[in-house]
Amino acid sequence: MEADLQAIENMRAQYESRLMAIKGVVSVSTGIGKTGKPCLKIGTSVPVEQVRTKLPEDLFQVEVELEYLGEIRAQ
Repeated sequence: MEADLQAIENMRAQYESRLMAIKGVVSVSTGIGKTGKPCLKIGTSVPVEQVRTKLPEDLFQVEVELEYLGEIRAQ
């Protein structure tokens, strides 16, 4: 599991700026997904279907979890 988490962290570091430039992406992080395995988490302000097709194909070398968060505002 440690190796998986390291691979995901490497992928996050490599792609974070590209992902954050995609309209609708509001967060990129690493964590434990719904399956209990390490994953790359991408938060969106739009329905995930609108973002999924814009993601680089090679990103899916690791487990990716997209989550609709809605609009994020500072308080």
